[in-house]
This record gives sequence, structure tokens and C-alpha cells, in this order.
Amino acid sequence: MASSSHRRRNGRPAACDPCRSRKVACDHTRPVCLRCQRREQSARCVYSQSTPRPLGIPSRNASQPDTPGSALSSISQYQQSPIDNPTRIGTGYLGEISYNSVLNETIGTLSLASGPTPTYGRLDRLTRKFVSFEKLPAPLREMAIYVLQTLPGQANEQMVFKDSSFASTGFMHIAVDRIIASINSLFETFAAEDEAVALNSIGEILCHNTVQPWRDVTSSSSEFLDQFCGASLRWEALGILWLHMNRVSDPVDSPLTRRVAWKDGKESHETCRTSVDYCIEISRYLCDGNDVLVDICRRQSALHTVVDGDGTYCSSLLHGLNVTMATYLGLHAQQGSADYKPSLCLEYKRRLFAQTFISDKLFVCFTGRPPLISRRFCKTPLLLDLSDEELAADPMAFEQAVRALDANGWNTKGRLYSSTLIRARYLGSLIRDELIEVALGDPNHVTIDQLLSLEAKHSAFDDQLPAWFKYSPQDLEQPDSMNDQRFGKILLRLEHVQSLFLIQRLLLRHGYPDSGDLLITSFDMLAMTLCLNQRDRSAGQRQRHAGWLFISYAVPAAGVLCVELLRPTFKRSHPKDARLTRSSIIQKLSLVVAFLDWMRPSAPNGTLCADSKLIIQRVLDEHLNAPDERVGGEMLESVDWGYPMQLDFNFDLLDTFDWLRPGGEEI
Repeated sequence: MASSSHRRRNGRPAACDPCRSRKVACDHTRPVCLRCQRREQSARCVYSQSTPRPLGIPSRNASQPDTPGSALSSISQYQQSPIDNPTRIGTGYLGEISYNSVLNETIGTLSLASGPTPTYGRLDRLTRKFVSFEKLPAPLREMAIYVLQTLPGQANEQMVFKDSSFASTGFMHIAVDRIIASINSLFETFAAEDEAVALNSIGEILCHNTVQPWRDVTSSSSEFLDQFCGASLRWEALGILWLHMNRVSDPVDSPLTRRVAWKDGKESHETCRTSVDYCIEISRYLCDGNDVLVDICRRQSALHTVVDGDGTYCSSLLHGLNVTMATYLGLHAQQGSADYKPSLCLEYKRRLFAQTFISDKLFVCFTGRPPLISRRFCKTPLLLDLSDEELAADPMAFEQAVRALDANGWNTKGRLYSSTLIRARYLGSLIRDELIEVALGDPNHVTIDQLLSLEAKHSAFDDQLPAWFKYSPQDLEQPDSMNDQRFGKILLRLEHVQSLFLIQRLLLRHGYPDSGDLLITSFDMLAMTLCLNQRDRSAGQRQRHAGWLFISYAVPAAGVLCVELLRPTFKRSHPKDARLTRSSIIQKLSLVVAFLDWMRPSAPNGTLCADSKLIIQRVLDEHLNAPDERVGGEMLESVDWGYPMQLDFNFDLLDTFDWLRPGGEEI
């Protein structure tokens, strides 16, 4: 890592002279960067020092505590600084075939021919200037006031801050603690002011901080958090606060205790969604994006599915914004190197990209729409299996945690961290991305051998996992005592089984003989979904995730099992799996009906749940109540569904109810 004497005014490490003259990215390796090594220009790789120009806004010392006094100092500094402080607007990540790559080659050639060339500063146009809070567009000011008024002690108070300290010391929990302290400090500072004056002053400070340049590389966790906490509190921080309170995080982190809670009687996903939407809009107006804003967009996309349901226009829009901002910032192209030195900042980038990639594949499998990002255009290495606490640790403890990882980057403690599940799901998503290309591509170009190869690759997926994180059938036992590690293994296995389900469906569509594997896979997928639903109930999140869980996994599996009841292919038990009997099928489908009956029609995906329940229940009634002479191959054709509308479940390979439609295929 470059020392402070070799940093630019925005805090980033300075590039070497050849890379700076050619306007290309430098990895800052000393004494010779890798790019100069490859170009055989080691002798020219020099890091010249330049005298930095003073910033218009005084910077805050990284070690300065988050106290009312420090906040007041920051405010007084701000009041003495010019209002229209210009901020350079970059062009984001530009790839190898962009217009900029050709220009960089031209500059490099010119440098070799006539020596170092001047910096072409006009390429980074000064296109945005900071304006005071009062000069923001009226809709943005109203959004800002609304968000500030929802904070504790304000006119439209929606949340409360708890005084208790909790065991979690993960980096985002530490950030939330610091954000809370910063908010309390600001409101204490302006306690004597009129409400309107206080809110406008706080809004002014947040806007001023939000336009400040974001450092892409930081050397420590505290330096990273200093960019949006304490005296540098930004609008993005309030978005993080809302999503943290509403437990929109990841499956491992979301059940943990929060320091922020809803005010009694105020809990509302809609209020949270509105407030976060406003934070995103204000931040996007004031800055070009940063890692934290990508994280907020990712979480907000998940929250929209909770409010509106999966596959809706709003959910698609937020997911698209998440992918767009991630690729704009180049999170997909974080190339690794042999001398990679991990840090919270760099690991956070890798984590965000992996989560974005995973979400994209889940979104595709649910809707059947094309993916927005492909593994073919991604270079970012796999994140390391470090806990959130280790990422926030001091440099010495952080280095020890990195050294303790195994050769493949997994933790050796046998514990499930957020990064553990993200790593494993990302590896599975890479394989699933291949499946998506086949499933959504031209069917005329698909071969049986290609599908069998994909099936073999999925079957060997467990080989990439550490021994302690591999799924075992015993993990489905005693769902009421589900712990995080068992939950993670079952969730990962469920996604893996869904991929096998899709491959087996494709094989049957392309004329491969039916050997009963799809039926067994469907039974397993349904059993795992029911088991995970028990865990969500114990974690108090059943209503939030259950609709998506059942529509994505349970309902497609139930469609296959329904056809088995109507057109039996075996007697007593299945020849390949003794667990699979007509009785066990009926028991599983009955549990599905019970759950779907519990789902409110107004809930997200509620209509699909209600329609699916009606069909499954009708199949059970027909199977259990039909005369003996109708039990067999003609039962499907003789059923009077009493259902005037077709089931609105047109999600391509997940649509296993196509036998309901005139001329529909059998499973």
C-alpha cells in the first residue's frame, strides 16, 4: 500500500509517471508496477511526488472521535467554506474496447516518442458543482426533509435507537453504531434552533458530505467507515440505517439483533421503501455512485420484492440499477494479482459484486427473463471467507485472520459467516449462468450431450466446498432446531437442486428418456423448502420470505408431484428412492396447501400462491376421493377443475402446470 506521501488529493494512491502519462490504471506496486513490468519499462517506473493543492473543504482527521464537539467543529468548518465547491465527475469504469482505450494507447505512443506528456485534465470535465440545500430542486428538498423527520425525536418519528450494546462487532454493525452517534450529535448541536432551521442545516451538511469524492482504496476499516460516518455523514448512511433496521441484509446477518427498531405501531415496509428510495435519489443527484450506494440499491431491490412481489416492474428496475451501478464502478473487473493485499475496502467490493451476480441469477430463474450480467465479462476474483468481525478488526488481527484461511480461501474454523454463504452461492451461480445460457438460448443449438455435461458439473459442485459445509440428508432432520450452519447448507443445496431440476426438465423437452430423476429431484426440492420455511418462522421472517420461497421452489416441485398422482408411474415406493411413496407425496402436498392457505391474497406473490393452492388442493381431492376405476392414466383428462382461469405461472422451466392449458405439455 502506498504511503500517505504518495497519495493524490482525493486520498487514492498516486500512479507511477508512465501510467499517469498514458492515463491507464496503475496497481501502485513498488518499486515497479505490474503494467510497467509487462511493458519492460522498469527503468521508467518512477513515482514522482507533487505538492497537493489545498482542498476547499477541510478534511477530518481519521482518528477524530464521533463526538458532539467534533460534529460542531465540522459544521463550523463547513460554514467557512465556499458553497460552490466543484467536484470532478469521472466517466466510471471504461473497458478494453472503450473510446478511452484507444486514446490511452495514443498517449502512450506519444510519450515514448517525445517524452512525458502533460495530463489531459480536460477529459475529466467539471460538470457538477455543489449547491446549498436551499438551492436543491424542490422535490429533492421535500424528500430530504421527509427522511430527516422520520428519525428519532422528530415530527414524523418512525424509529428508535436502543441504548443497549450488542455482541456483534461486524463492520456494518459498527457503521450503524457510528451513524447513530453522528445523527444524535447533529441533532444535539441544533437542539436550540427552530425545527425548520435545524433540518435545513443538517440537510446542508449531509449534502456537502455526499458530494465529496469517494476513495476507491482505503488502508484500514476505520478509514473506510470514515467516508460515510462521523463528521463525514452522508445521505447514503441514512439509507443503510433504514435497511439495517428492516433486516434487509443477507441470510446470515439479518436475524442478528439490531440497535435500531421501529417505533411502536409504526412498522411498515412501505415507509422503509419510501425513505430508502429518497436516500438513493438524493445521493444519485449529488454523486456518481460508490460502493455503499451499490449496496443500498441491492438491498432496496430485495425490499421491493417484499413489498410488491418478485418479478414486478419496480423490482426489475431496482435490480437493473444495482447491476448498472456495479458495472459502472467496475466491480465486475477487479482483477486479482499474486501480491493482493486484502482489506475491508477491497473485500467489500468483491462481496458486492458476488451478491449482485447471485441476485441476477435468482431473478432470471424466477422470471425467465434474460440476465443482466454474465460470467463471460467478469474478472473479479472470489471474496475471501472472512467474518464481518475480522473485516473490521485492527490491521494485525486482520492479517492473522487472512493467514488462517486454507489454500482455497475458506475459513478453517468450520463457522458459517456471511462471506461463507456468499462465496458458496457465487460458485453455484457461475455454473447456473451456463445453464441460463442454454435454457434461454436458441433450443435448436442445444444438444443432449451439452445438458448431460451441465448435469455432471452441477453434481460435482460439492467438491468446491470445505468438508464442514457439505450438505448431508441428516441436515433436514429436526427443522425446529435449525441453526445458521444447517440453514446455510440447506439453502445452498436447495439452489443446487433447483438447477438440477431445470436441467432435467430441459433433458425431457429434448427427448431424453424419463428415468424418474425429475420426480426424485422435485420431492427433494419440496422437502427442503418446507424445512427452510420452519427456520424462517423461528427467525420471525416467515411472511417476508415465504411467498418467494414457495413460488420459486415448492410450487414448481408440486406441479411435478401433482402429475404423478394423476398419472402414476410407479406402485408403492419409487424404485430409485424408497422415501418416495404416494403417501409421502400426499403428505408433502398437504403441507404446501396448508401454507398457501395461510398466505394472504394481498401479500407479495399472494395471487400466485392462492391460484397454486386451488390447483394442488383440487388434485388431492381428486386423487383421494375418486372412484377406484378412475385411478390411473385417465384421471388427468377426466378432472373437472372448476377453475375458469388458467394459472398465471408462465415462468418457463419453472412452470410445471403447463398440463392445465389446452395442448399443454406433460411434465
